[in-house]
Amino acid sequence: MICPARSGRPSARLASRRCSHGILNSATQDFRNSPNGYQPLYVAAQNKIHDAALHDSGLLGAGEQSTRELLARVLGVVGVKTVFVNFS
Repeated sequence: MICPARSGRPSARLASRRCSHGILNSATQDFRNSPNGYQPLYVAAQNKIHDAALHDSGLLGAGEQSTRELLARVLGVVGVKTVFVNFS
């Protein structure tokens, strides 16, 4: 959906935002209509991350540390005192 150009009124900005979201929504509609529509994107992203980690040892360590911290915070909220994460 492409909206006509408007200027000079505050409502023009709102219409513009709605139109840009409409374009984005229509561009991603095929993904959302399919139960596995996003799966190819997830696989491609996972492959890129894996390839990057193979070439940058710091990336793997940073990801593991980030995961540990996230799990500790999330589980800490529900009362878990100690969290051990094993990346094997």
